[in-house]
Amino acid sequence: NEAAAALADRLGQMVGMVASQDCQIVSRQPVASRVQERFQRVTVNVRMRCEPEDLLLIMHRLESEVPLVMVDDLNVVRPRARRRVSGNVVEVAEALDVRFNMSGYLK
Repeated sequence: NEAAAALADRLGQMVGMVASQDCQIVSRQPVASRVQERFQRVTVNVRMRCEPEDLLLIMHRLESEVPLVMVDDLNVVRPRARRRVSGNVVEVAEALDVRFNMSGYLK
């Protein structure tokens, strides 16, 4: 689907422009619309790994630029890892694991 690919590319460009080098898109997959609407809804399921500051910038840009992109089903998890440092076990926070659907409409 060309529209879903364009939406996914838009996210990739946005991440490249506003986010740090550590912010990565892990996957982008088109989601088939289940409901017939007046305008065609295009949805892409996204999984990313990034820091909170980058996530805020990206979410703000997605929902405030034209054409409007809506974010649904946002799920954010901060994985924790235990590492041994100088003989002590230390909990280390890793990048956010972010999953969401982004949608836009075609005429």
